[in-house]
Amino acid sequence: MMALGLAADVLQGGTGNLAVVLLSSYWAAVAASSYAALFNLLPRKWISLVATCAARGKLPASGEARANQKTRLEKRFKNMTVPHSWFTHFYIFGSLWAYFWLCNIQCEPNQGSDAQCVGSGGATAVLALFLAHTLRRLAECLWVQTFRPAATMHVAAYIFGLSYYAAMPPSLVLGSGAALLGVPSADASVAATCLHVIGGLIFTYGSAHQHFCHQRLAELRSRTHHTQGRRGGGECGYHIPHGGWFEHISCAHYTAEVVLYIGLAIMCSATPLSTSVFSVEPLSSASTNHHTYTAMLIPWMAVLAVVGNLGFSARETHRWYRRTFPEYPRNRSALLPGML
Repeated sequence: MMALGLAADVLQGGTGNLAVVLLSSYWAAVAASSYAALFNLLPRKWISLVATCAARGKLPASGEARANQKTRLEKRFKNMTVPHSWFTHFYIFGSLWAYFWLCNIQCEPNQGSDAQCVGSGGATAVLALFLAHTLRRLAECLWVQTFRPAATMHVAAYIFGLSYYAAMPPSLVLGSGAALLGVPSADASVAATCLHVIGGLIFTYGSAHQHFCHQRLAELRSRTHHTQGRRGGGECGYHIPHGGWFEHISCAHYTAEVVLYIGLAIMCSATPLSTSVFSVEPLSSASTNHHTYTAMLIPWMAVLAVVGNLGFSARETHRWYRRTFPEYPRNRSALLPGML
């Protein structure tokens, strides 16, 4: 099937190498641009542009960004927005795309020895958890979260979101299956099982806490009709979130997302130690080229990209909270306690 063939091609130095190059380049570009904006390594005008593209919901373009939009073209670009409720599209697409890969990762019964199935494999488990994540987020968008009718996000953020969920499933497949370097030993299988359990528990914890965070934020938004226009109600009915990680982190729901992706990356790292989604003969040293090792790192490159992207959004949200609420707790970090 497609997923097996892609990973097998990487192992055998085939056309799957192109997928490794494209996916690793994508995550590297996302990470580089995010960290450059996060740590102010870009010219101020470019950082303002990134802030405009990242703005959504309660984060309209900042005053600095608006001040730097002097030309008519820049103003038109700023106004290229879509409804914030289109965030739901990410999880519809992500769920369908993950399900497609999950279906295609099953083994066909009469294939040659290089593609014989030795079990459902780590990639199936990782993809199943990712599908569970996108389905949960879809359910939250439909029945938990509230999108203000006037809230928007930039079209660039919308396109990036679709590309993100297009890249993640094949990245997890390559990271899980294409890094198998030989026939596993019994000791390696035990170690891999432990890593799978640890990664799965970390994912479950991050996913559960993110759901808690989204429920807390939704509860705050539901108070809008009771407090909007009153002192303490905040701008447009927003309130200071409390409870759980929110006592220490402004964007605890982003932190939880980082945690769950770390769990998936750990599970991907465990797969090369155990039975993969297919079995192969031990590879010669000539076959274990840099594409194979790059494939092993792709899930972790995705994690770095997630941290950078969410880190920038978290910083902007953190600054918004401080501007909007004079009483906002000063001990809170944006995304990572004591670091960001």
